Amino acid sequence: MERVRLFFKSMFSELGSGLSGPASVPFAIASLWVTSQIQRVLYGSLAGILLMLSAYRIWVKQNARAEKAEAELVNLKGQYFDEQPKLSMEILCTEGMKTWMEMGDPVQFYLRHLSGRVATDVRFDPILSKLGKFSLCFEPLPHVVPQVRLVYEVQDVGAPSLGYKDRDKIGNVSKELLGLFLLDSPKEAGEVEYPVTAHYKDNNTKRSHTFYLRFDQHRFRFLRNTA
Repeated sequence: MERVRLFFKSMFSELGSGLSGPASVPFAIASLWVTSQIQRVLYGSLAGILLMLSAYRIWVKQNARAEKAEAELVNLKGQYFDEQPKLSMEILCTEGMKTWMEMGDPVQFYLRHLSGRVATDVRFDPILSKLGKFSLCFEPLPHVVPQVRLVYEVQDVGAPSLGYKDRDKIGNVSKELLGLFLLDSPKEAGEVEYPVTAHYKDNNTKRSHTFYLRFDQHRFRFLRNTA
C-alpha cells in the first residue's frame, strides 16, 4: 500500500505542470457521466493520454535519479575497488655536501608496490639536469614486489655510456656523478624539482606514472615526498 500511495503522490505532484495525472481526472469523470458515446470515447482517450504522460514524466525523473546513482556507484568502485597498480617512490638521503662525500652510499632510491596488481616491465625516462649537462637514468625492472631498490647511472650528455668493464676500471663514482648532476642547476633555485616518469604494464595494459624528485640545494639533500 505504501508504494501505491507514493505512486499517486508522484502523479499529483505534477499538478503545476499543466498536464499529467491531476489533469486526467476531470476527463475520466466526464467520460462516466456523458451520454454520448463519442464524447465518452473522447474524454476517456484524453484521460488515458494524460495519465500516460504523467506516468512517463514520473519514469523520466526516476530514471534520471537511477542513472545518477549508478554513475556515483561506478565512481566509488573506481576509487576504492580498482585493482590498478599503485606505486610510490621513496628516497633515503643524508644531509649536507660534506656528509654526502664522506658516506659511501649517501642516496638510495626505492620503488614500492602499495596495492593492486603487480606492475611489470617497468622503465623510466631519462632525467636531465636543469642546465642540461647530465642525465640521470634508472635501470628497468622486471616487476615491483613489494619494494625494489633502484639502480641508477649518471651520464654526461653527449658522451657514450660506459660498459661494465669500464665501470670496473674506474670504480663506483655514482655519488660523485649524482652530485655533479645536482649541482648543474641555477644557484638561486633553492628547491629543485625533477619529474621521473615510470612506464609499466598492468597485465596487457600500458600505463605511466610521474613522480617528482625534490632536491633542497641549501641543505643538499633530497626531500622524501615524491608525490
